[in-house]
Amino acid sequence: MTSLPSPCKKVLDGDSRPVIHHANSFHLTNFTLSRIAFDAVLLVATTFLTALPWLWSFLLPCKIAGTALAFYLITRRGGLSSWWMTWGWCSFAIAIAFHWSPAAMAYSLASEYWIGFIVSIPLMLWDGMRMAMGYWLAAKVTSDLRWIWLPSACVTILLESVMPGVFPWKSGLPFLHAPWLIQGVDIFGPSWTTVIDCLLAGAFIALFHFSYDIHKSRVWRTPRLLRPSSVLLIAALACNAVYCTYSWTYWDRAIANAPPIRIAMVQVDPGYQGSLGEMQGFTNGIAHGVSLVCWPESSGGTLEKSLAYLSDNELTFRNSQEPLRGIRPWPNPKCELLLGGKNFYKSEDGSKEVLHVTAMLIDESERITGRNNKRQLMPFGEYVPFGNWIPALDQLFDMQDIIEPGTEAEVLTSRSGAKLGTFLCYEDMIPSVARELVHGGANLLVSLINGSAFESPFTLEQHRLLAQSRAIETRRYFVRCAATGETCIISPQGVVTERIPLNTKGVLVGDVVLLEGLTIHSQYPFLLVVLAGACLPYLFVVFRSTNPARNQLIDEVTQPETDSTEFS
Repeated sequence: MTSLPSPCKKVLDGDSRPVIHHANSFHLTNFTLSRIAFDAVLLVATTFLTALPWLWSFLLPCKIAGTALAFYLITRRGGLSSWWMTWGWCSFAIAIAFHWSPAAMAYSLASEYWIGFIVSIPLMLWDGMRMAMGYWLAAKVTSDLRWIWLPSACVTILLESVMPGVFPWKSGLPFLHAPWLIQGVDIFGPSWTTVIDCLLAGAFIALFHFSYDIHKSRVWRTPRLLRPSSVLLIAALACNAVYCTYSWTYWDRAIANAPPIRIAMVQVDPGYQGSLGEMQGFTNGIAHGVSLVCWPESSGGTLEKSLAYLSDNELTFRNSQEPLRGIRPWPNPKCELLLGGKNFYKSEDGSKEVLHVTAMLIDESERITGRNNKRQLMPFGEYVPFGNWIPALDQLFDMQDIIEPGTEAEVLTSRSGAKLGTFLCYEDMIPSVARELVHGGANLLVSLINGSAFESPFTLEQHRLLAQSRAIETRRYFVRCAATGETCIISPQGVVTERIPLNTKGVLVGDVVLLEGLTIHSQYPFLLVVLAGACLPYLFVVFRSTNPARNQLIDEVTQPETDSTEFS
């Protein structure tokens, strides 16, 4: 009797386990290694494609590809390993985008760079977690690559609203380089940039999927474009394009019909000897042709709150402190002057001295006509988060002055008709500060900044980018006067119309118009958060009930073919 081959004998004996030949095992080993290498390349590519557009505006298209790759990676594999992988590359992307943070921390600590680097690590990991959770939690709703953009947008919007950060960035921040894409910010707020990021990444994936289908079948299939996910993407992007076009035209007309005023911003670092004379020299050169001159933060000295006039040298000296004690910023001014300094006074019980960072408006008689105290202090620069609870942390960041935050938004009324909503440095990155100012009647936003402690130009550019959204949110002209940059004028459409180069001394003169009214976002600031919160449970139920297959788009290309004679 002829004996059966070993594999057949095992099947007849009831052993149905697959039999894999050594050659095929070697093939699978090579395939596993290639998949690991492929994943590694994707991780590196996703990290840099996500981070670099935060540094260079011309790389903005890379952000779309980076988000699309992030969607692919998170749907490629599940489990806890996907979380560690996502958190890892997101933290590296944040570290690249904010690579200047260790130097800034070292400055705050008055220490060496390596100490600033160590202190920066938990902050980078925290921001990386905030970014990573948007992808990872979305993959728990659906692993369908064609739909992942929708729950990712909803989850990220919710996370951005509840998870604090040192700098309140949004995932779609780089799209502020293209304000013509994000005019919906005046309805939905700055997180609308995150929605645009997810929409464009979803469109990128849909286009790639459609192209792959054509390549595979060699046939043009129009119904492929009519899948529900593709239809929703096309409809959302079309609506956004229509609204952006309409609002751009509308605000162009509104600007043309609104009353203009001419203002000047002086860009000089007030922290070195001789800077006061330079600011006065720049101001005297343009004073006769403008209604308002702005000087940066820290240019106005430290004055007692009750001091009403600066024309009396002796009185000013008695009611001021170092640095710049007895300062008379601009003797015999030709127009109004807006500058930033500090104000102090005794507490009601007289037990301590209260110190505020303050914007002050001074008229032609050197009378201080209005003050607005800074309400949002900069973490680790002006106060230490949780310092009251952790004394060691408070001692680690030894603040030179104990700054108290202001309590109310004070709009400063100029004789030019402008109602000035003033920010002081870090505040112009906080959307709620802008909303409070326009609710108080502000028709022009002005930010006074001293970022001279930050030597990297990327720091100054990202500060301006984070603040740029305030113009669209409120539909106001937004003027920034900075010690070292970026001094600029931003239109209500979010376009930087004029600017002074970074780290240069000079004066910028330009026309702005005074606009009234409240945008939808100013009236209903949490509209997008509510919509995302309502949409997410519905998506979870729908996707879990349909149980879509895990992403197979690129897996079909990379999966090795198997021989049915070798696998049971």
